[in-house]
Amino acid sequence: GGASQYSSGVFVLGSSRFRRFSDLAGATLAFNDPDSLSGFHCVRFHLHAHQFPPRFFGAALATGGHQRSLEALLRGDADVAAIDLNVLRRLRRDRAWRRRLAGLRQLDDVPTLGPYPGQPFVAPKALGPAALAELRRALVRAAPAELRRLGWAAIVPVAPGTYGEVRRLLRECARAKDLLCDPAALGRLAAGPLESRRSKRPARASDGPSPPKKCLRC
Repeated sequence: GGASQYSSGVFVLGSSRFRRFSDLAGATLAFNDPDSLSGFHCVRFHLHAHQFPPRFFGAALATGGHQRSLEALLRGDADVAAIDLNVLRRLRRDRAWRRRLAGLRQLDDVPTLGPYPGQPFVAPKALGPAALAELRRALVRAAPAELRRLGWAAIVPVAPGTYGEVRRLLRECARAKDLLCDPAALGRLAAGPLESRRSKRPARASDGPSPPKKCLRC
């Protein structure tokens, strides 16, 4: 038994003027993906829960991944990013990344967002009850040595209501308009090498709320 949870760190450059979350008004947020709980929705949840004004950020850039959000932050394309702390732990195993991450720090008043339930495994119902039950048993019995290679402590069963609070927050935020920024200031970084937002205007993207999903990607 046990609970599977994870959190996101709210990171800025160590040399930046941003100390508290409220200091980020008008700043540029980098996020990995609009379907992500750990990089996107967690920020929206915080803005909504603490009643920050709509269009709090000056701009928001979809980067395509937590590592690319860190790259955007380090290169000056963004001012802040919420990063899955599991990703940070993995990157810190690399000496070069450890040096780079030393140039970042977490906010004083909101160092982390969460915790949230760990991401679920999903399988098609077409497999049938017997096969699904066998898959569940196999996952829960996974060898600790194999899990350690992934940076996991264990795989645990979940109850039907495990993701109820996340679904509730998604519904509430769906009713709030433009939590992050003006839709015209929501963009996406190119898939190739990152370019400064000062030299290339990001492509427009929709700031429409994402509906609740059965599987939230990190």
